[in-house]
Amino acid sequence: TTKKVGSRKYTEAFENQTKRNKTIHIDEEELKRALKQVENDELDSDEEAKVFLQTQVLRQQKRRKRRRKQLEQTDEALTFHLFNEKKSVIEQFGTEKYGQKERDMGDLSKALEKEVSERFFGQDIRMQERAWNDKYTEELVIDTLPANEVQARRIEKYMMKHELEELRGHHYEEANREFYQQQHPYPEWYIGALEKYDQDEKSHFQKTTDSLFKKTQHRRIVKGRLAIRKTVDANTKCNAPFKQILSVSAHPNATITAITTKDKHIRLYHVDGIENPLMDTIHMKQNLLKAYFSPDGHGLYAMVDAPSLLYRDLPTSKNTAILLGDGKARWTKFAQSDTFYTLADSNTNMFHLVSKRSNQIIRTLNTPERISSIQFHPKKENYVFTTTIKGHVTLWDVRQRKTLYQMKDYGVIDTLSMAISPNYLATGNVSGTVNIYNLSDVETGSNPKPLKTIQNLVTPIDLLTFNHDEQLLAIGSTYKENAYRMVHLPSCQVYENFPLVSTRKSARATCMEFSSQSEYFYMGAGASVRTYQLHHYAE
Repeated sequence: TTKKVGSRKYTEAFENQTKRNKTIHIDEEELKRALKQVENDELDSDEEAKVFLQTQVLRQQKRRKRRRKQLEQTDEALTFHLFNEKKSVIEQFGTEKYGQKERDMGDLSKALEKEVSERFFGQDIRMQERAWNDKYTEELVIDTLPANEVQARRIEKYMMKHELEELRGHHYEEANREFYQQQHPYPEWYIGALEKYDQDEKSHFQKTTDSLFKKTQHRRIVKGRLAIRKTVDANTKCNAPFKQILSVSAHPNATITAITTKDKHIRLYHVDGIENPLMDTIHMKQNLLKAYFSPDGHGLYAMVDAPSLLYRDLPTSKNTAILLGDGKARWTKFAQSDTFYTLADSNTNMFHLVSKRSNQIIRTLNTPERISSIQFHPKKENYVFTTTIKGHVTLWDVRQRKTLYQMKDYGVIDTLSMAISPNYLATGNVSGTVNIYNLSDVETGSNPKPLKTIQNLVTPIDLLTFNHDEQLLAIGSTYKENAYRMVHLPSCQVYENFPLVSTRKSARATCMEFSSQSEYFYMGAGASVRTYQLHHYAE
């Protein structure tokens, strides 16, 4: 009886002490365990029991202080990472969302951990990459559907939606991920936070880079000396024996080039100026003449020594033979826009307008003379320019099947090549001269004179190409070594330091091309594609 009275006395004293200090949260299990020791007489005296209970109180105090300190450190570390400000994470999640009653450290800790894990580490895939990828998932082919009818129906819908003939491991994974996201959609606050984050990032990026973009957009390349250096050949990774380069085509959206050679191959290279790795090799059955990337970069048009045109769909690696005309023509002239392309045979006086969607001839137009080159108008898709071997430049309206204007190329007899940019038109002829016209003057039909006549070469000019912002014009001839130059626009002056002194030996150009943003200039020479880096654009 004395022990029971004593334990009750200590219990009351313990409870009174906890009431005086409300910040102390007492663990009930610890208290029961301590009182049980007192009741079972495991302590020698009442004084020892009193000290024991007071020790339990102090231990709880230290434990709570330690937990609070740890949480404050976590709060401090997460505040800047999550909100980029000094506002406390506890203030963010505690008072506003969970209420004052749940500000207890244990409940708040769990709530905070749950909120942070869901918001910043659970669903935002842009902030977190996979720790490990199974390379066999791509190779795995699933032959049988799940036994569960609901799952099997879900997989069948996914395959029909994406038009899949076979189900691979990553398809199965994606189908289940889509189903999970449908059942557990992103919360509204998460979507709103992402949108706000994107807007803040975009506005910050614009504020810090607008002035830089305005400067670079109006930055003109200097004349006189060209800042250029030779890098590794674009086809340096090719292990094939010596084969002549027939054409080079630059991808419209990336530093990728398609190189056509006489061994019936088209090779795709990723040009980085250091290694230029080989990406793919395409073998054709017919003898190749040239290859061109489509404007969207998804396909390749290949001209072959046959009465057909080949189209290669790059994502699916599927070849399509397009047979046009009477089956006797050999297509040697090709030009394309976003929805049409034109074909011409140099042995005839006609050219065809073909739809890319149906690959069927829409229009056939006859010319009084044989066509030497053909180009679409850079701004008007229904306008086509042609040049003839008699030196005539003709502007056609292909939809109305009529000639809008024809002019005589200034001071020449035979015109071999032509290049067009949004503001300029350049023609090359057999005497080695290049005429540069203002495109608006040519469209008016006033028989204009050229802005400048370039006479630095003496052999027929059959290579002409503008760069993407029409500040440079590359001219060349396949009839003589080192017969290629670079022209500055709008001054129409030829750069004095190109070709480079170190590369002037045995370089007969067979084709020329600028990369999509003019970082590189490609020139086919024998079995190599010489690659030059233009510092003005590479920076």
